[in-house]
Amino acid sequence: MHTSLTGTPPTGTATEPTRAAAEELAHHKAAIARLGHELRALVEATVRTAASPDALHRVTDGVRQVGPS
Repeated sequence: MHTSLTGTPPTGTATEPTRAAAEELAHHKAAIARLGHELRALVEATVRTAASPDALHRVTDGVRQVGPS
């Protein structure tokens, strides 16, 4: 079977998994960017405030619980 390297990609159900995977990847990247932004804001706020070391440790423990086990 000959497949054109310059032709248009096939349409229909064959492209749906690729499109869905691309949308999922874009959604995942957006979530990571948002999390990174919020974590940076949290670190900046922590540096500017007089939070007690105990409070900082509690927040740190809470963040660690969210991560992978």
